[in-house]
Formats: sequence, C-alpha cells, structure tokens
Amino acid sequence: MNKRSLFLCIRMGLCLMPMMLAADLSAQSAPTQKDAWQPYLEQTDLGYIDWDNGMIYGYGEGRPDLQGGSKAAAYQAARMVAYQSVLRLASGLRLNQASTLESLGNGRLVVHLEGMVRASETERVWVGSDAGPPHYRVVLKAPIKGVDGLTARVLGLLKKLPAYWTAFPSEGIDPDPVDDTGPWLVLDTRGLPAGQSVQPALFPTVTSASGATVYDVSSTDETHVKTRGMARYVVADTATDTNVSHTPGPLDSKWQAALFAWLSPADAQAQTKKKRRGQLIVRQVQGAEGLMRTNLVVSEADAVMLKAEDQASQMLKNCRVVIVMDAPIGGIEGFQVPVYRLTASGTWVPCL
Repeated sequence: MNKRSLFLCIRMGLCLMPMMLAADLSAQSAPTQKDAWQPYLEQTDLGYIDWDNGMIYGYGEGRPDLQGGSKAAAYQAARMVAYQSVLRLASGLRLNQASTLESLGNGRLVVHLEGMVRASETERVWVGSDAGPPHYRVVLKAPIKGVDGLTARVLGLLKKLPAYWTAFPSEGIDPDPVDDTGPWLVLDTRGLPAGQSVQPALFPTVTSASGATVYDVSSTDETHVKTRGMARYVVADTATDTNVSHTPGPLDSKWQAALFAWLSPADAQAQTKKKRRGQLIVRQVQGAEGLMRTNLVVSEADAVMLKAEDQASQMLKNCRVVIVMDAPIGGIEGFQVPVYRLTASGTWVPCL
C-alpha cells in the first residue's frame, strides 16, 4: 500500500469512527422488546399476581422436623400451603371498582373458588440448613386467562348469580381470538397524584370526564375477555431508562416501538417488513375512580376518538388494551403463610 492509499484509509477511518460510535450509543440507548417493558406484578407475602400474562403464583414451605422427619410429608405440606396461598390471592382479585371475588354476594362466590382454580407446580426447591431449618419450598401457579383460566370460570358462575352480577360480554364468535393484528390502546396512568394510582381488575372500566362509559365488560367479546383479558397491565423497566416510569409526559417513539413489538410480535414484524410503524393509540389517563380505583378516566375528546376507533377496528371489543402503571402496589396485609404439620390421625393442621 502506498502512502497516499494509507493516508486515505486513515482519513476515512477517522471520519467513520464518530459515526460508528454514535450508532453504537444510539443502539444502546434505544430500549428493546426484551428489556423495555415488564409485567405489572402485585406482590404479597403469599406470592404474586402477574397482571400482564394473567397468572397467580402462590408460595408454600414444608419442614421435615414438623412432619416426623419425613421429607415426603414436608413436600406435601409445602404444596398444601402453596395452594392455599393461590386461593387466598385469587379470593382478593378485584372484579371491578366495588367487588372482589371474596366480597361479591356476601361470600357466595368464594365458596366455589377451590373448584375454579387449576394450579400446577412451577418450582420445587429443597433448602438446606444453611438457610434455617431444612425445608421444601414450592411455588404453584394458576392461570387467570385461557379456557381453564379463572376469568372463564368466574364468568360462568356469575351467570348463575344474576342477583349479584348483571354485566357480561357478548358471546364470542371470533374464530381467531389470539389474532395480533390491529391497533392497541395504551392508557398511560403514570404521574397520577399520590394516593390516586390505578389498581388492576379483571373487569376495569374506562369513562369520560363526564362519566360516559367508553369501555366496560358489556362492550367486549367474551372469547377475547377469556383468552386475552380486558387489559394487560405493564410497567416500564426503570433499569433501562430511569426517567420513563416517572415522567408523566408522552412515551416517545422508541418506547412505543418496543411496546408494540412486545404486545404483537407477529404484527410488529410485518410492519417492519413494510417499513411502517406499528399502530399504538396512546392516551393519558386523567384519574382513577371507584371504591378500589379500578376505573380509568380519560378526557372528553379522547372518549369520542376511542369510540370512533372501536367502531372502525373493534379495538375495545377485542380487548386490545394495555395499561401502563407506576410502581407495583402493596399486597394483602396481616396474613402470614402458615406452616402445616401432619397429625397422627393423618390430617394436616397449622402450627400455631
């Protein structure tokens, strides 16, 4: 290589280096589908509720020293405790702004809960003496969404209790309930005043500032309510951008793109191939109403626009709604996970 060629290579390299660095920094600052958004988790000592994927997780522990030294009995005790944790969390699920599964109909619904919950084991760990008395730790999970999910079973039971519940979705006729094409409504609740944060519910309501209903369970399709849920509750990952979860202003384009890719991977890929931006309709929530703050209030102008959009795309009817939340709320207070032991008669009793 002669001196002139070497000089040109060095010069081009120096010119390209700032561009490469800028591109690299841009790539690092732009949130990706994987790290930008996370499910909203309602955490308690009993376990937690994943309000995006629609799953209840219950914790349980069992100690051999309380079961006559039997590890097998300790494992069964841990499973029992975990199942009771799932039931306790399920009973506290908010249906709407006024009722939980436990409170509806003066307890008439919750007595059927054990028959409605389908729990499976997701974790089994033997914990040695380094972390206190040796014990089994078991985690069970129960779906809220899906054919065997709690929502489907609750709706079926509510139809038999017309004195306590009258609002139902229309019968599902959509042949493809998991279709991921079409717009999503993103309701941004971040930045609401302290003490007025939104709480998740199975059947939330969106109203205008004047009280007109924009979205409730009676305006939805039953198939989508059961399989998708009326809303997905998510949070922005503060480790990715420390400002996004605290700034009540509009989500910028990079965060919207990451959210759309997370909500509708197939549709986002198709949009990318067409070099079109995925369609999200982002609106700021003005407040939360109702006894348990599950109802969301939007402006009059947004209410009119959302109704028109639903007429065109059935966005609300098909439950294509995601709610961006602030930090997770606290859980059920005053309830400790019990430890069980097996008696000589073969029954399980809590250790007091």
